[in-house]
Amino acid sequence: MTPADMTLGDAETGLPDHLYDLVLLLQQAAADVVRYRAFAEDARGADDQELAEWLDELAQSDRDIVQRAKRMLNERLRSTAS
Repeated sequence: MTPADMTLGDAETGLPDHLYDLVLLLQQAAADVVRYRAFAEDARGADDQELAEWLDELAQSDRDIVQRAKRMLNERLRSTAS
């Protein structure tokens, strides 16, 4: 990629925009897992099992997103390093 081919995001981060976006998605999903787990514990403390179970489901969904994003990012970083 030449400087002329770079977007503003590329120039600021050193990553192509789509990889930067993927990094942000990974970070957000990881943070959401932690947040949902804490919320689930709060719900359990209030003896609201239905809410706790739903929050556990949300946490698991985001764990799946984290795993997929990690795989996708790893593949793309390796291909851009070549």
